[in-house]
Amino acid sequence: MQRFPCAHATHPQWRMAAALVLAQLRAQMALPDHARSPSLGLLYITDHFASDAQTSCLG
Repeated sequence: MQRFPCAHATHPQWRMAAALVLAQLRAQMALPDHARSPSLGLLYITDHFASDAQTSCLG
């Protein structure tokens, strides 16, 4: 069974936090023992970015 990639990041700007997470995920997905195209994803954000997430998803 291949490993599921996972990542986390903190940054005061949500776009930078997201970019850091994506870089980690892409690096893991390139490894031979990790899934290259996982079919499940989970995003957890704190209340600090809640208004940005709602605006980004709706806009």
